[in-house]
Amino acid sequence: MKVILVKDVEGRGNSNDVIEVSDGYAKNYLIKKGFAIPTTPANLAKLNVVLSQQVAQAAATKATLEELKTALEQLTLNFKLKVHDNKTFGSVSLTKIEDRLEKEFDLKVDKKKFIDNNNLTSFGLHYLKIKLTKNIIATLKVMIEKRGS
Repeated sequence: MKVILVKDVEGRGNSNDVIEVSDGYAKNYLIKKGFAIPTTPANLAKLNVVLSQQVAQAAATKATLEELKTALEQLTLNFKLKVHDNKTFGSVSLTKIEDRLEKEFDLKVDKKKFIDNNNLTSFGLHYLKIKLTKNIIATLKVMIEKRGS
């Protein structure tokens, strides 16, 4: 019997998958427990609508993330650190970078998305990679300069 899964079932499939199972398993477990619905023409039509909405939503999300990537790659964030005997006092943390992006540029990037999550302690230009999705990785430029005494 073919059924449409409405919830993820370990070892069988994910939500919105159409799977073939035995009649007893489908009727006595999957349908009874609310994990699946029968594959009727009406249910298949609903599934097609849901799947097309998911595809449209995924495309919109990808477009938004591509715009965010472009915006991030055009920026160079400037920070100043105190210096004494050519050694820095303090560091630029990912939280500071996250706050600056949100306050000054209205860009929201979670610090957990940064691939290298170390604080920046050396002067010069740094390139930070941000993993927006599995396939979309942005590079943000951060310039750290010496602050006068």
